[in-house]
Amino acid sequence: MNQRDIFISVFLFVTINLLFLTCGTASAVQQPSVPKDKPVVLQDSVPYQLLTKLDCEARLFTTDKLRNVYVVNTANELLKYDEAGALLFEYNNNRFGNIGLVDATNPFSILVFYPDYMQVIILNRTLNVTGQMSLFDLDIQEVKALGMSNDNNIWIYEDMNFRLKKLSRDGRVIQESEDLRVLLQEALQPNFLLERENYVYLNDPDIGIAVFDLFGDYDRIIPIQQLRIFQVLDGQMIYQEGSELVALNPLTLLKKKIVLPETFQERKGIHVRVQKDRMYVLDDGILYFYTF
Repeated sequence: MNQRDIFISVFLFVTINLLFLTCGTASAVQQPSVPKDKPVVLQDSVPYQLLTKLDCEARLFTTDKLRNVYVVNTANELLKYDEAGALLFEYNNNRFGNIGLVDATNPFSILVFYPDYMQVIILNRTLNVTGQMSLFDLDIQEVKALGMSNDNNIWIYEDMNFRLKKLSRDGRVIQESEDLRVLLQEALQPNFLLERENYVYLNDPDIGIAVFDLFGDYDRIIPIQQLRIFQVLDGQMIYQEGSELVALNPLTLLKKKIVLPETFQERKGIHVRVQKDRMYVLDDGILYFYTF
């Protein structure tokens, strides 16, 4: 082999190895590890900062995943605020009695329930009406627990026949459970319903939380009693226990306390919600916005 052939062989060897190293480095750069979502606040101490407080005479409120806040005041008005407490939109309808529930599972399709007249109103993000359903017209006589599904249909628990049902927006039954009185050997008296993270949660204060899959099939009972309302975030159930806020792993049933702002650490009768890096506290008609 002459010098020219040796030079070409060495050049090709070096070039191929450089290309291999460069490609490997580029591949590593283009495939970073995907960061996981941060869990709900579970530290032993939390540096809360009060953003604002609204003396809005609120009697109930909820939040959505965009950190908007929906308040029903004593005048039965539904008010939507942004995460900083600025008023965005209003909805007022007193034809059907008092608002009993606002479900903002989907911030672009908000469910408002009037239990006295069994009316379900659907609002868009600006609180304009986009749909209406009379449960009486569907021959559904008694419902105390209902809520939005992630596909914009409606879950209800029909007290008269003891079944969980999923209704389309035009009132058709899409999914239906078995008779739960037969299945559980006792009659549920639920006060709250929530679909989150591929499960439907049906809360009975005296029995616990009945869990169903998205087809309406019964799964299990979570033995936590005397709840009025709760959230499900990042696989944890967030609820109030006396004057404390608790995070529960629904599979292991392990609990951990979520520290409240100092003002409310021994305060009962408040309503607390957590959304991303925000905590909202309703106390005696005043709504407090905290960041952490």
